Amino acid sequence: MKNLSLKKGIAIVTVASLAILLSYIALGALDSSKMGSQEDTALTIRVETDKPSYTLGETVKIKSYLINHKNETVKIEGNVTTSYDVFNSKGESIYGATICYPLDPDHPIVLPPQSETLFPFETFEWDQKFALTPLNFTDVSAGTYTIKVAVGGPFGSASSETTIDIKSALTIRVETDKPSYTLGETVKIKFYLINHKSETVKIEGSVTTWFDVFNSSVSNYTLDESLCGLTIFSSLDRDHPIVLPPQSETLFPFETFEWDQKFRPSPSSNITNVSPGTYIIKVGVESSFGSVSSEITIDIRR
Repeated sequence: MKNLSLKKGIAIVTVASLAILLSYIALGALDSSKMGSQEDTALTIRVETDKPSYTLGETVKIKSYLINHKNETVKIEGNVTTSYDVFNSKGESIYGATICYPLDPDHPIVLPPQSETLFPFETFEWDQKFALTPLNFTDVSAGTYTIKVAVGGPFGSASSETTIDIKSALTIRVETDKPSYTLGETVKIKFYLINHKSETVKIEGSVTTWFDVFNSSVSNYTLDESLCGLTIFSSLDRDHPIVLPPQSETLFPFETFEWDQKFRPSPSSNITNVSPGTYIIKVGVESSFGSVSSEITIDIRR
């Protein structure tokens, strides 16, 4: 996720009899008074999403519940504010919304004793977008995100959070024919394209597949550090695409790649055998669906 400057935009929505001010805060944290732990132990909140992980582009549905820990009914009236914030894995706020509810004294929120009540009586939805500028929204990247919800009103304030994973619609899984080899044995590598969507995906056009082998001691997986590498360029006919059924794994590119444990120490050196040790095999695919990669570790022994 790029480090983005703070930007804000505002929209106004009216729902039923409530005048709801929906303020989209593209980047920026909630006020610290709303972000702490539960401040009023008599009333706390619990946050949940409709599922723990999503594919890119899926709508994230968020519910929050007001929990009354008292042994008596609690009535909430007046102005109540619910704030939502989404943070990336770096702790940067990438999206926020604040909804203000002016509650009529004749229609308060009633919380029975020792109960959980859905608040604000509807599911809040996030479309996985954030703002580069107030009028320029874009999709988030795959990763782990934290959703924080804060509720404030005459009763005090409380906040809670939940974590979700957002994955690429397509990922890959790499496997070798065995976890360890003796020196000189051929390493056979397969990888599978995983379709996380609930619908069939077809891949056509240009597809690039690459393989790289690294010594486990390297800190940066760059081409300069690669012991052995291979890139395959393919062009898939529109009439013969790669078809990935919903929620499936498909062997790709329909064959096994083999590495003979040889490498060239430098451009001017002769090809030689690797030494015993631990090696990392990275595989990647670039297509119209973007770029995905994965890796696997193997041991080579005498």
